[in-house]
Amino acid sequence: LGSKAAEESFLSQYIGKSADMQLTVTKTGAQSEAEIDAISGATKTTNGVTAGVNRAFTYFNELADCETGLSFYSQKEQKQSYSGNV
Repeated sequence: LGSKAAEESFLSQYIGKSADMQLTVTKTGAQSEAEIDAISGATKTTNGVTAGVNRAFTYFNELADCETGLSFYSQKEQKQSYSGNV
């Protein structure tokens, strides 16, 4: 079941997400932009992929802060000029 994580139907949920999001996993169907619908029977896989994406967002934000000297939370609009979407 975890192999479904490589399928476009699952991965497409991450496309267009902004690096300022903290993604969460749901088993009841994604209701918000920051929710990822878990693969039925492979919630641990979904949690792992989502945790990896969240860590990548954190890393991106830290690098952007170092590059610009801006605080992500206080200068969000300026940082959005970086391509922070997946």
